Amino acid sequence: MAKTAVVTGSAKRLGKAILLALAENGYNVVVHYNKSKIDAEQTKSSAKKFGVKAITVKADLTSERQVKEMFKKIRSAFGKIDVLVNNVGNFSVKPVQKYYLQEWNYLIGTTAGSTFVCCKHAVPIMNKNGRIINIGDSEAEKITANTRVTPYKIGKIGVAVLTKALAVELGGKKITVNMVSPGAMFNTVSFPPEGLKAVPLRRWAKYADIINVVIFLVKPESGYITGANIPATGGYGL
Repeated sequence: MAKTAVVTGSAKRLGKAILLALAENGYNVVVHYNKSKIDAEQTKSSAKKFGVKAITVKADLTSERQVKEMFKKIRSAFGKIDVLVNNVGNFSVKPVQKYYLQEWNYLIGTTAGSTFVCCKHAVPIMNKNGRIINIGDSEAEKITANTRVTPYKIGKIGVAVLTKALAVELGGKKITVNMVSPGAMFNTVSFPPEGLKAVPLRRWAKYADIINVVIFLVKPESGYITGANIPATGGYGL
C-alpha cells in the first residue's frame, strides 16, 4: 500500500522539489498552497506522472481553523498520512526597526507557528512509524545577530526547539521528528556577507542537497533518528 506525504508550501521552489522527489519514490502526495493555485495544480500534474495519487489543498497556515480543515480534507482523501514536511517560512528583508508588530508576528507565525499547528493536526492522522521533517535554517541552532531577516531567524530557532520537544513527546507513538537545515541556496536573498568564502565546499546549496537528506530520513532504516538537526550547508558556520 502506497504511503502518503504532505509537504507544506509545495506549489513551487524547494517545497515542490521535495514533493516531486517523494512522488518519485512512490508516495501519494498532498500539494499545499495558499495563494499559488496555478503553480499547485501544475505540481500536482507533475506528481501524477510518477503513477501516484496527488491532491491540492489550500490553507493559510497562520489560521488554525484553516489548518484543521486542511487535515480533514487530507484524511478524507487518504485516511492516514505517513510523512509531514513543514517547509513554509516567509521572510522580509529589512532592518529590525523597520518592522511593524503585525508583520513581525506574521513572519514568526509562518515559520514556528505554522510548523506547530501543522504538527498538532497531522499527528492524530499519522500512521505508526510516521515521519515529521521540519525545514530549518543554517543558523537555527545558533543565536547570532542577523539584521536583515530577523523574524525569520527567530522563527527557525523556534522550529529547532519545537523539533526536539516533539521528538520527546511523540517517541512513544513511534513517530520521529527531525530538522533539515539548508545552507545559503542558489536562489536565497540572504547570502553570507563573505559570499562563497564562508562555505567550505565553495558552492551554494542545490535542491538536491536538501532532498537527499529528506529521502534518507523517510526510509525505514532511519527510524532510530529523532530530534536531530541535519545541516545541508556545505560546512557554512563551522
